Amino acid sequence: MLTYCHIEEYIGLDDNKYIGDLLAEIKAAKDRSKGEILQCKLIFKKKLFRESDEAVTDPMFVQLSYFQLQHDYILGNYPVGRDDAVQLSALQILAEIGFVCSPESCT
Repeated sequence: MLTYCHIEEYIGLDDNKYIGDLLAEIKAAKDRSKGEILQCKLIFKKKLFRESDEAVTDPMFVQLSYFQLQHDYILGNYPVGRDDAVQLSALQILAEIGFVCSPESCT
């Protein structure tokens, strides 16, 4: 699934819409914005997850899967309890800054 995001609007692409057409629409929208900040992005979402995906070690595959999970979690597509949210937040911090031996070294 390829999604087009424009001003918090998500449009799923079907078989009748092509990426080239979408890129032309984004360029035309930016040209019409006349200096306004316009943010558009394409999001490719993987729809099929298999157990064997957990064994894949390709860094790009892992990173793209992580970005999709993070995006969907922030949008609320994966509701979690407080304990899971705390653990996910801790893992995000660990991913961002790495392991810290002592909190004093973070200042």
